[in-house]
Formats: sequence, structure tokens, C-alpha cells
Amino acid sequence: MGRIFLTGGKANTVLKRYPRANGLFEEIRQGNIERECKEEFCTFEEAREAFENNEKTKEFWNTYTKAQQDWPRLAYFI
Repeated sequence: MGRIFLTGGKANTVLKRYPRANGLFEEIRQGNIERECKEEFCTFEEAREAFENNEKTKEFWNTYTKAQQDWPRLAYFI
């Protein structure tokens, strides 16, 4: 009969937790598009903080919001 419980080391290989960047000093850090908009859903202002450029932000935002509109249709095929 197999074991029900894993050792601590084996359990930690499965149950990993990555700390989020929402600590005390997050607001003073430079924006990061990966952290702000790919790991989580983001707002236009969060994207703006990451790019620090209106044109780049608008270009990204158009693509980002289009992808979100397509997501329910894409999820159907997964």
C-alpha cells in the first residue's frame, strides 16, 4: 500500500509559494510589465507605471485588452 503523506522535502517540491511583490515598498519600485500585467490582471495605470511612456502604454494596452476579450473563446478550446 502506498504512503499517504510525503516527507517535508518532497512536499516542498510540489507546494512552492513564490512571494508576491506587494510589500511595503512596492510603490517606490519601478514598474515591471511581467509582474504587473502577465502574472496578474492589470489596470491601464499599472501598465503606464511599467512603461513610463504613453505611446508604448497605449500600444500594449490595445493588445492586452484584445487578448482578454479573446480569452473566453480560447479557454473553450483548452
